[in-house]
Formats: sequence, C-alpha cells, structure tokens
Amino acid sequence: MKKHKFDSKGYWDELEKAIISGKVKTIPDFTRAKKALAASARAKTKLVSIRMREHDLMRLRIRAAHEGIPYQTLINSLLHKYAQEEYSR
Repeated sequence: MKKHKFDSKGYWDELEKAIISGKVKTIPDFTRAKKALAASARAKTKLVSIRMREHDLMRLRIRAAHEGIPYQTLINSLLHKYAQEEYSR
C-alpha cells in the first residue's frame, strides 16, 4: 500500500477558507472540551495484555510502519474488524 504525502499548504489553505466562510467554529473552552473528550474515550476502552509470537509482532510492527500508524493502533483495528465481522454473522 502506498503512503500518501500530507499536503500541509493545501490543508492550511482549506482550513483558512472554512474559517472565513463560517463552516468552522472555535470551541470557547477548548482545554475543558479536550479533557472531557479524552475522559470519554478512556471510559470506552479497556487495557488488554496478550501474549503473541515474536515473529507475528515483528510483522505487525513492519506493516504498521509501512502504513504510517502505531502498531498498537493496527492491532486494535484488526481486532475491531474481526469482532464486527463475527458479530454481524
């Protein structure tokens, strides 16, 4: 899978246009909103510890690096997709 290069100039130009047009609004108390969002996310997750073969972990780390994401995020995504597939049967 190919990595996409992030176009920071395009991002900031689009953001500026959105702010000027009124599509994007500021959050009055950003610090409090950020803390509330983080607390909500923590409440929905559980810490899990698993044992796996070293070779499998190494391959997952390589795959995650290739995708440009942390390996824990990749593992979480794979488990989520599997759980959703099993649930929908």
